[in-house]
Amino acid sequence: MINKINKLSKSEFIKVFANIFENAIWIAEELCNQKPFDNFEALSSKMLNIFETATKEKQLKILNAHPDLANKTKISILTPDSLKEQINAGLDQCTKAN
Repeated sequence: MINKINKLSKSEFIKVFANIFENAIWIAEELCNQKPFDNFEALSSKMLNIFETATKEKQLKILNAHPDLANKTKISILTPDSLKEQINAGLDQCTKAN
């Protein structure tokens, strides 16, 4: 599988990894420039390193972009991945009492 990832074009790679960090396509772009990866651990390590070495401003922007769990008032602005995560966790079924 890592070989398939290494062979992705830049646009395909970015499409796959663009939302690993909420609304931070720049991480996927930078990660793509670090191909090839020896294994999944190397890919993960490089991805985390990009985040950890980013400016505090960029880190906060990512953290603040992550949706609040079960905040139905913001459901319309969730990314497809976040919406799927919340639905799979049953958070779309929560009531105010929950």
